Amino acid sequence: MKKMPFFFLFSFILVFSLIIGGCARGDQPSWGEIGKTMTVRAIMKGMVSTGYIYYFAFDTDGNILTGPSNDPSTWDKYYVARYESGNFYLKKPDGTQTFINDANAQNTTVSMSINLEELNNPKSIEFMAVTTDIQGNVLDSMLNYRPLNIQYQRFFPFTDTTGEISEAGADISRIEVEVQF
Repeated sequence: MKKMPFFFLFSFILVFSLIIGGCARGDQPSWGEIGKTMTVRAIMKGMVSTGYIYYFAFDTDGNILTGPSNDPSTWDKYYVARYESGNFYLKKPDGTQTFINDANAQNTTVSMSINLEELNNPKSIEFMAVTTDIQGNVLDSMLNYRPLNIQYQRFFPFTDTTGEISEAGADISRIEVEVQF
């Protein structure tokens, strides 16, 4: 009979511990926290070169009717990632600029990963890719910006058939945007 109170006490402590402790998976990060990234890969028709600038613009205002044009000089209100002179940068709408560490340019591909927190935790993005020469003259771009509903889709492939140019290293062949959680 004396075992009965001990059993109830033990059961109570066990149930209470499970309730307080929560799920065995632990806390899950909410939208936009560390670990949620977007990787952009631009595949050129020729070798990537420091003689060109590779731009990626991200409009995170949530309005799919507005987005970046193919003119980088009009991108003051957007997040802009670029590969220039061997370095990767992210410019924010407030004008601040940081280096992008998780990036590379090899052979025909420019690739960079950006934490979604750096883009102010967007639910959707209007995306544009452009290549220019060093003077800023547009050599190639996507035909129009592309809306990316990143809450419901994780991979966005785009084939570019516009602006076929003689500078193969600046001629965009394919763009891939991938969101990882």
